[in-house]
Amino acid sequence: MKQYIKIVGNILSGFSGIAVVAVIVILVFAAVQRGISTGKQIVEQETAGGAPLPVTITIEENDSTERIAEILEENDLISNKYIFWFQSRLNGTYKLFKAGEYDLNKSMTPNEIMETLQKEQYAENHLTFTVPEGLSLKQIGALAESKDYFTEEAFLEACTNFGIEYSFFAGITRPNKIEGYLFPDTYFLPENPEPYDLIIRMINRFEEVTANYRRQAEEQELTFDQVITIASIIEKETKRADERPLVSSIIKNRLNDSMKLEMISTIMYVIDKPKDRLLNSDFEVDSPYNTFKNAGLPIGPISNPGEVSIEAALNPMATNYLYFVLKDETTNEHVFTADFGEYSNAVEAYGQQF
Repeated sequence: MKQYIKIVGNILSGFSGIAVVAVIVILVFAAVQRGISTGKQIVEQETAGGAPLPVTITIEENDSTERIAEILEENDLISNKYIFWFQSRLNGTYKLFKAGEYDLNKSMTPNEIMETLQKEQYAENHLTFTVPEGLSLKQIGALAESKDYFTEEAFLEACTNFGIEYSFFAGITRPNKIEGYLFPDTYFLPENPEPYDLIIRMINRFEEVTANYRRQAEEQELTFDQVITIASIIEKETKRADERPLVSSIIKNRLNDSMKLEMISTIMYVIDKPKDRLLNSDFEVDSPYNTFKNAGLPIGPISNPGEVSIEAALNPMATNYLYFVLKDETTNEHVFTADFGEYSNAVEAYGQQF
């Protein structure tokens, strides 16, 4: 919030006297209107039927952000030009809009439009960076370093010092609070990117994708951090989308039965070693992420999960399963069971150590 206030202050610094009051009134009015116009837009989209019709707009070389917002509003692509202008100032994208011809549609959100208004030039002059599901902050940093974008160390430092307070960070006090909140996707980055260029895009995408899931968490009386923590474990425990609701059910059942979760992925997160190199002593590591020693969920997410795992965390399958064992390393299929004896037999049958 402090960061937002600072940015707003910078924006208003160019105005004085009555002009400042006018800008503030406009922003307040726009904020009120946003809910009304968004609801209207949703109704129009749902009643229109069929695929969204494309709208082609042209951004000229010297068009200002204000002019771009006007063009979008004139074409019914956004509900309020003032909100779009203000939001683009807050997230910094106003500096990245490029001249060109763009095919948009009325189902696009403002964030999607902001991203698209950069892609025409990105394809030629910018970098495409794909972040797979389930990577940790450390792994994302290492991936960026492997492409010579910036160092892993610089990325982790930027993550630790990230100062913008989103609503889903409320109540999180751990140092690496953005672990779990960088949404895996393909991003367009400027040439010679800084860590912040990637972080802000990934968090903004997370905010956009998870809006409905955050509401579901409230309905289930779960904190969203709990949901993302569960999703991050699911993401690391199975590669199969069809098994994720099953793994989610095991986590739920174990928590309900006051059993320790005992998830290998949490140990691997702490010690940063491959599974086939784990030692018995690794399971005794003193860490709030160690679910073999500590009851309940770990202190926070252990990876940055994709949407399928987030959905599975909120919608576990109804089962009595408490255990699972990897059956086939080629297909990544697991055996699920509620009986410890069956679990032990499966461990022996499929040669799994853990």
